[in-house]
Amino acid sequence: MSLSAYQASLNEESLKKIGGYPWKIRKRATFNAYVGIILFGSVVFAVTIAVFALMNYNFILLLLFYSLVCSLLFALAIVLFKSVKCF
Repeated sequence: MSLSAYQASLNEESLKKIGGYPWKIRKRATFNAYVGIILFGSVVFAVTIAVFALMNYNFILLLLFYSLVCSLLFALAIVLFKSVKCF
């Protein structure tokens, strides 16, 4: 076995150990970034809702609560679809 063939087999084994090829790792990192952005946005919405609740702005509070629920449901849907390998 030549040195380059040995290095190629080592690279193949190391990729298998870390869970896949670089594009799979990149895909997983992109997915984690999307969920992180959605959850961070949900926290910002929750803080904004708390501020508006203290000021008694009912209509704005209702809209913000609705958007918070939608973003959390969207994050949950992404996580569930990813866990059953739909995309």
